[in-house]
Amino acid sequence: MSDPNQPSTQLQPHQRARLTSLEQTVRDGLRDFRRTGQALSEIRDNEFFLATHESFEAYLQDRWGSPPRRPVA
Repeated sequence: MSDPNQPSTQLQPHQRARLTSLEQTVRDGLRDFRRTGQALSEIRDNEFFLATHESFEAYLQDRWGSPPRRPVA
């Protein structure tokens, strides 16, 4: 049985460079996603949205175009 962590195909240099670039994009996106979540949590938790909106959901919709959250079934 082959080890799924071992490469089965060697990449060409241009493919390796592209993979490296794409992985950096993913790393950056994950970092930014976490930072965005932390910022929104702080806005919500400290009720900063109340300066301009009656609810956090209204703030999200108006300021960021985010649709209201649907209840989880």
